[in-house]
Amino acid sequence: LENKKGSENFFMMQRNRATLPPNHGIKKHPQGRKDALKGMVLVVSGVLDSFHRKEWESYVQAHGGKIAKSMGKQVTHLVNDHGEVGPSKLAECKKRSIPIIGEDAVLEKVQQSLGM
Repeated sequence: LENKKGSENFFMMQRNRATLPPNHGIKKHPQGRKDALKGMVLVVSGVLDSFHRKEWESYVQAHGGKIAKSMGKQVTHLVNDHGEVGPSKLAECKKRSIPIIGEDAVLEKVQQSLGM
């Protein structure tokens, strides 16, 4: 059973990696205050809507947020737009009441930092 679960996770990761951000280069990424995302620690699962991972990291950090690679105690939000959230990340979110949001929620918070 352990092996089967591991192989299911492997194939889920492969599907997520094969999916490109569908709105890359199309969606606007607002620039806001450098502290717009202060206090937010984000971990990504699956595929974002319009960012590649490195672009996302730069964007979040430029607005005062932090990126986590795993579900550490400091994580405040899990970000997922497309693809599947891994079962262990999903369980951890439920256990710790961590909200699962899309990239649009982050973009909106950055936009709101300008008072618009």
